[in-house]
Amino acid sequence: MNSDTKDTSDHNDESRRRPGRANLTQNEPLQELARRFERTYLARMKMAQRLQNRGSYWNGALISLAVSSSISSVSLLVNPRLYGSAGPLALVIIGIFTLVASLIVANADYAGRARHAFDTYRAIQRLSVRAAAQASVRPWSKSKLRKIYASLDDPYQDVLDKSDNHSAADFARAIHSRPKRRTDVSGAKTPVGVQVVSRSTMLLRHTQVFGSTVVTCLPLALTVGACLSLLPVAVWIAQGI
Repeated sequence: MNSDTKDTSDHNDESRRRPGRANLTQNEPLQELARRFERTYLARMKMAQRLQNRGSYWNGALISLAVSSSISSVSLLVNPRLYGSAGPLALVIIGIFTLVASLIVANADYAGRARHAFDTYRAIQRLSVRAAAQASVRPWSKSKLRKIYASLDDPYQDVLDKSDNHSAADFARAIHSRPKRRTDVSGAKTPVGVQVVSRSTMLLRHTQVFGSTVVTCLPLALTVGACLSLLPVAVWIAQGI
């Protein structure tokens, strides 16, 4: 009789020493909410980086095109054969393209959108930290759990309603850059998000990232082209000297 009582007491003591397992079951909604927050704020962070890079690259490309076309136009006044018979027409086309591109870039407002995406990322990141902290404290009662869940999910939905959505490529970059596993309070390894995806999904994600990267790097190619267009001018000046 005493032995049975002792065994039961020992089992209860062991359960009290390892409360993390109960947290995994009873606080699972909060843990899943924290994982959802994490996926979203990482995607918004990648969105902010993408917009910031595109804004910087396009500003550099437009400046390079304007400077190179100005130098080439002045050089053509002195040497009309510098770019051949089609040189003046090419410079007019480049000038029109630069004007149209500058209007499109100004309307895109990369700097403003990047700042807004960054603010959204930071807001959701703070919610993610709060959700993870609430999930790891202790097992909450169902009524308390519902209140905590609503206090975290409601502002999250408000942030989403007031911000632009990230692209599929941003989400793919976030998934590939995030840590694969997280250690919970009990020391056990729990998956963070989807761990196993099909090959077709992986291929689709890589294709989306590649396409987004090509669009982002397009102004870099224009910058290189603008610099190369000055080679005839440099050669002409060198030969004249």
